[in-house]
Amino acid sequence: MEKLISLKIKETKECYQTIKKIGGGGFGEVFIAKDLKNNQESGLQDRLVALKVQKLSELCDCNDKQLSQSMLRLFREIFCIQLSHPNIVQVHESFFSYDGNFVIVSELARENLFQYVNKKGAGNLPINQIAFIMLDIISGLEYVHQNNIIHRDISPQNILVMDDNTFKICDFGIATYGDNTQISGGKSNYMAPEMYQMTKNYDKTIDIWSLGVILYFLCTGESQINDIPLHFAKNITGQNIDLPEQYNIFQEMLNIILSLDSKQ
Repeated sequence: MEKLISLKIKETKECYQTIKKIGGGGFGEVFIAKDLKNNQESGLQDRLVALKVQKLSELCDCNDKQLSQSMLRLFREIFCIQLSHPNIVQVHESFFSYDGNFVIVSELARENLFQYVNKKGAGNLPINQIAFIMLDIISGLEYVHQNNIIHRDISPQNILVMDDNTFKICDFGIATYGDNTQISGGKSNYMAPEMYQMTKNYDKTIDIWSLGVILYFLCTGESQINDIPLHFAKNITGQNIDLPEQYNIFQEMLNIILSLDSKQ
C-alpha cells in the first residue's frame, strides 16, 4: 500500500458540485459531481468524479447491530483507500464534511461490468475481449490479496469499466483483512460454497470462486444455471458447468476455478 490515510473536515459544496445521483446502498448514496477545485487549478471545466456520501446522522438511527455493521463498513472503506493499482478504482480523497457526512471521492467510471455485458448481449463478447477483462480483474485481485485483504464481493456490479476500457475493482465495504474469516457476505450468486458454511473459516480463495462465476457470466450473460446458483449446481446437484461451444477455450480455466478443492 502506498497511500496514507488523511481525513480532513471540508465544505463539500466548495469543492464539488453534485450533478445527479447514480446509485445507493449500504454505504449511502453515489453521485456524479464536478470537481470545482481541480477545474479551477487546471483551467479545465469538465473533470467529473464519483462522490460516495454517507450521512453520519443516519447511523444514529440504527440499532446497535446496524450501527456496528455500518461503522465496520465505513472503516473498511477508509482502510482500503490506501490501495493503489491500475486495476483498482482510484480514490482521489476522503473527508468529513461540515454538514455531517463522510465523503469518498473517486474516479468516475463509464459503467459497471454488469451493464457492459448486458449492452453487448449474451454470447456476443469476443474471446480476446473476455481474456482482456479477466486479466484486468486478476491483476487487481492479485494485488488485493498481496495486501492480505479478502474482497468478499467480487461481482460484475463491483467491476467498473473506465473510459479507456480498463476494468477496475471497486467497493471494499465488506472486505476483510487477514488470512481467513468466518463471516458471510457478498452477492449470493457469486458466493463460494465455503461462505454458506458459517461454522467453517474461509480465505481469499473465495474471491477466486467469484472470479469463476464472472467468467461464466461473461460467456453466457448468466450467473445461474436454470435459476440455480453455480455453487449449488456443482456441489449439490453435481451438474457440469459447461460454457457455450464458442467459448470452450475458457472451459479448463473455469473447471479449475470452480474446483471442489478451493485450494487449487
